[in-house]
Amino acid sequence: MKILVIEDESTIREELVDWLAFEGFETLGAANGREGIEIALANVPDLIISDITMPEVDGYGVLLEMQKHPHTMSIPFIFLTARADKSFVRHGMELGADDYLTKPFTLVELMSAINARLARHDAITTGIRQEVNDFKAKVMRMVSHELKTPLSSLVFVQQIIERQLGQLGERELTELLQTMRVGTDRLEHLVQQIIYLTQIESGVLNPETIEETGDVVYLWQLMPLAADQARRHAFRNRQGQIALDQRDAEVAVWGRTDLLKHALAELLSNALNFSSEDRPVAVTQWKSEGRVWISVLDQGIGMSRDEIHKAKGSFTQVQRETREQQGLGMGLGVVQQLIEIHDGTFEIGSVSGKGTQVTFSLPIYREPA
Repeated sequence: MKILVIEDESTIREELVDWLAFEGFETLGAANGREGIEIALANVPDLIISDITMPEVDGYGVLLEMQKHPHTMSIPFIFLTARADKSFVRHGMELGADDYLTKPFTLVELMSAINARLARHDAITTGIRQEVNDFKAKVMRMVSHELKTPLSSLVFVQQIIERQLGQLGERELTELLQTMRVGTDRLEHLVQQIIYLTQIESGVLNPETIEETGDVVYLWQLMPLAADQARRHAFRNRQGQIALDQRDAEVAVWGRTDLLKHALAELLSNALNFSSEDRPVAVTQWKSEGRVWISVLDQGIGMSRDEIHKAKGSFTQVQRETREQQGLGMGLGVVQQLIEIHDGTFEIGSVSGKGTQVTFSLPIYREPA
């Protein structure tokens, strides 16, 4: 177990290092905040004990710098202070410190604080590890099921055609080919979602790549293509009515056509899935304050606030227990990220039992002067 002590008073620093070494810890010492930051980033201690008042970089600065880096942001942090003023101590706790000791303190008090922080950190780490393992297992089950289902239907149809090709009539062959089309559409959809999510999470897709690889896009031209794609990917209500109101169709945006079409198709597909078959999905486009706005409104069952929050995440299917669904539950989460890397805004509003409205906006493209 490695502990870093950051203290500008050499007598106190050496005494702490000796105490901790006697207790069996591997110890590192730093004479100021700047040196402490360098040591922490290079060696990644299991716990940091730091004085608050130091020249150049104080204890607050060390804590804030640790929080900027993924490999140091969760290190338990104990402040040392000669001040008993509560507001002074509270500021450190508000920044994210785990505990504090007021000078002078005893070895017993020091070890009590260290053991408490390490025990809490271990409990949190264990809990996070279990959540990650549970999430991995859930994703693997979903991916396995969602990929195997269309693959099984494709293999089954292929076997029928191979065995009975000379005996199948035109109508039977057409039906089998339609079944294959449904399976391939579903596989294509899943693979495309996974590709986009992977590219976003890895940083391959970001605002800079949109700026570099994008082009002028008229959203109204994408609507028919997106609607066709949405119907192919929807698992119910594929022939539901989509009512378009494109009052400002002439406006353009800068972006990637494939990404924006996918985002629109996902929103329309989701709206069809959760709409009543006798009520249209309403799509409205308008411009305001230098942005083009798109609203997709269904008149379905709606969602609660908690369900809206879950819908924005990945690998979560809302209302799966009460409604038959397909897919990996990535749709709205991927759409939001695709819109945001285009410098867009994304909002979901819903009323349970009445419907859901998804609204996003993008900057209107202006020709360079």
